[in-house]
Amino acid sequence: MKHLLAVFAIVLLLVAVSVDTTRRQLNAKSSHPHMRYLAMGAKLELYRLDTGLCPESLSELVMSSAPDWHGPYARPQDLLDRWGRAIRYERSADGLRCSLSGLGADGLPGGTGEAEDIHLEY
Repeated sequence: MKHLLAVFAIVLLLVAVSVDTTRRQLNAKSSHPHMRYLAMGAKLELYRLDTGLCPESLSELVMSSAPDWHGPYARPQDLLDRWGRAIRYERSADGLRCSLSGLGADGLPGGTGEAEDIHLEY
């Protein structure tokens, strides 16, 4: 069952990448800022499938001593948004849920388009 879920997460990541590629082709000016966050979400899901919990921090996707860790799931540069700022990460107290967030291109709360805030829960 774990392997089936891992395959599903990988397929989800591939779909996210292909959506990003298609979007770039349709709009050469910029790709959607949420794509990096969706890809990071897929990496979180793979980590959770292997270990049973969300990581304590995003850096555990790069290196960890957690039991059943089969990473690395990410590279250090993957932990940054497309504007070079650290992706914000929160984990629930029980470790079963986590979220990613960011402030968009302008680095300020609110905004629209590329400046729109990003918040995804897993």
